[in-house]
Amino acid sequence: MSEILGLAESSNVYSEQVKTYHEFAQAEDRPGLITSSILKRFEGKRVLDLGCGTGKYLKLFGPVAKEYIALDRAPEMLGFAKQSVGDSLNGRFIHADAESIPLKDGHVDLVFSSWGLGAIVDEEKRNKVLGEIRRVLRVNGEILLVENDIGGEFEELRGRFPKSALTESYHHWLVEHAGMNILTRIETFFEFESAAKAQGIFSSIWGARITRPITSPRINHRVVIYRNNQRV
Repeated sequence: MSEILGLAESSNVYSEQVKTYHEFAQAEDRPGLITSSILKRFEGKRVLDLGCGTGKYLKLFGPVAKEYIALDRAPEMLGFAKQSVGDSLNGRFIHADAESIPLKDGHVDLVFSSWGLGAIVDEEKRNKVLGEIRRVLRVNGEILLVENDIGGEFEELRGRFPKSALTESYHHWLVEHAGMNILTRIETFFEFESAAKAQGIFSSIWGARITRPITSPRINHRVVIYRNNQRV
């Protein structure tokens, strides 16, 4: 299970391998297709980035947002994000667990999360986090979730395809319980400095016994972006 759950919220990657995680995040979606597909939705909005990590999307979306609130439960991640971003953006940082978000009801226009809810393995906790997301979101506000789609090279490397029951179960939860709809699907890729670099990062996160050897610096990645169906 270590390979499958390498980025679950309990992983030591978030506290002990921050630089590795940052390199992994920077390699994700190298052509910027995720950003370009949803950037306009952030314009002039008060945004909560749930599970901001090392601040990748703060840098990308922060410049167009009215306010960008970056929340993470790992102080090491927040520290890296603060150092990386500095005071150049209209953002603020919150160290908190998403089960109890220290914001007022209806405070934000948009809640954004990349792999955030999916990292919460315990469904009871995930439901609590969903409730908090809905609480801090204004009426008719928008939720955007960037998730791994079923299938493809990235899922295969992590041992989640063709045995895709975990991914399928989570997507079912998003639609049937969380009330999310698919906004768009994207075919993108990770790109590292070299195949050896990709191998090293994947081994650090998911363990040395990934499902097959990495032979290229580029790893294809299927992404699906969900949005809530309550927005009008």
